[in-house]
Amino acid sequence: SVLSSGINAEYGGFEEYLGELLLKVGNPIILGDVNFHMEDREDLYPRKLYRLLDFLGFVQKVPLLPTHRDGGTLDLVITQETFHGLIRAPEIVEEGTSSDHYLVKFDIKPPHLSAKLSTKSDEKYTVFRDIAELDLEGFQKDLALSELITSPPDDLVQLLSLYEETLNQLLEKHCPLKRRRTEQRNRPWMDTELREVLRERRRAERKWRKKKSEENKEEYRRLKKLFNKIYKEKRMTHVREDLLTAEIQG
Repeated sequence: SVLSSGINAEYGGFEEYLGELLLKVGNPIILGDVNFHMEDREDLYPRKLYRLLDFLGFVQKVPLLPTHRDGGTLDLVITQETFHGLIRAPEIVEEGTSSDHYLVKFDIKPPHLSAKLSTKSDEKYTVFRDIAELDLEGFQKDLALSELITSPPDDLVQLLSLYEETLNQLLEKHCPLKRRRTEQRNRPWMDTELREVLRERRRAERKWRKKKSEENKEEYRRLKKLFNKIYKEKRMTHVREDLLTAEIQG
């Protein structure tokens, strides 16, 4: 699948987004216009993104050349390491577009025409932080010594940016991301309807964990019960149909 996404410099949700892609079947190609210069590897946000991509097994294919008329590599092509050999090096075309961004062209060689595609592309992973292993004492000590506490900026925008930067750095140090391969289960009854209810349930759970109001809690419980009910019904229907098919063929 090809996904087009604007990756904002404050990309807290992008980490979760990539983690969810690892649970899906197929080989994602993410086309994005980022708001920072990827050629500056030592800058905060490019460094964070490179580290995240490397950790999750993704690669960025666009050469570190200007993709914008004012300079800087802002437009990316991202895919998994097991698929990147099937994407030829993108070409940056400066002419022929009315946009302030240049055209980025690339060819994809279909997987069935190449033996380069590793079977590992079918593996699925869960990305998480094990909060139970958080070094709370060390976290609190480093937080107390951080610029956020010792000399916070007066400007609100700068303060929020420093808050995010400090939190991410301390989490990476004291509770780093982990990747765990998950067992693949064949669940043909997980159709579009059930997946949509599951997405709604997850959104409701995140909302409740963020703001633990009684209203959010009840909505999460309602969707959880609804998902379990539909899941059981569809699973039983599938089992009955399998048994009926076996009886007919027998």
